[in-house]
Amino acid sequence: MRNSPGRAAFTVAGLRGRVPLQVLGEDRTLEAEEGTFSDDFEGYGVHLYRIPVETFGREGGPEIASSGPGEVRIPAARPEPFAPAPEAVPAAAAPRPVPPGAHVRGADCRGCHPAEHERWAASRHAPNPRRTLLNPAHNAAELLSDRCLSCHSPLEAPSLKIGHFVRPLDREGPWSLVEENVPKWRGICCEVCHDPAGRAPKLLAFFDPRRGTPVPVRNPSELCLKSQVDRFSGVEQ
Repeated sequence: MRNSPGRAAFTVAGLRGRVPLQVLGEDRTLEAEEGTFSDDFEGYGVHLYRIPVETFGREGGPEIASSGPGEVRIPAARPEPFAPAPEAVPAAAAPRPVPPGAHVRGADCRGCHPAEHERWAASRHAPNPRRTLLNPAHNAAELLSDRCLSCHSPLEAPSLKIGHFVRPLDREGPWSLVEENVPKWRGICCEVCHDPAGRAPKLLAFFDPRRGTPVPVRNPSELCLKSQVDRFSGVEQ
């Protein structure tokens, strides 16, 4: 959650021996040894790791702790059959009145926050459907689905499908963008993590594509954790 590179070390309780971990969408793997592995991050960088759940037996999934300022623990998926337990969603705070024309979602943040916009535009959060959707290694390994939108362009997930942006939807390719819809791809824009009409600290909220509304959170750690857990457990494959 800062604009500087760094290296993070992860400890996965219950993971034994040498286990290969897939880095989703990046065509690379890492190896965990006795439950620990490290990875490099660019400013505001995000990596998603796939850990084979069969490594943990039938009792349940792992807990993951990351190094850095404080500790973050993330409950992982349980082995199949897996039915995610319903998670209580905080009640949305009463929105502050926003006069008509005072804010255009994703269009006028730059005017008041030029430095933040510059950092965002240089990050992987900025809209780039070509880089996200035309990755041959990823597309051949994992079938593109509507679930992709929930993380990579959440504001479009309630109304659009992955087929509106890329074709064909198979593992053979070659894949191409649906050019007339490219301008609709907004990536992870400001309103995915901030609600300009909200009352949470620093207007922190994550946009829930299932409900089509922001969900307030208390801090950046809760924002990242809740957005990943909700999106990955609540979107049909």
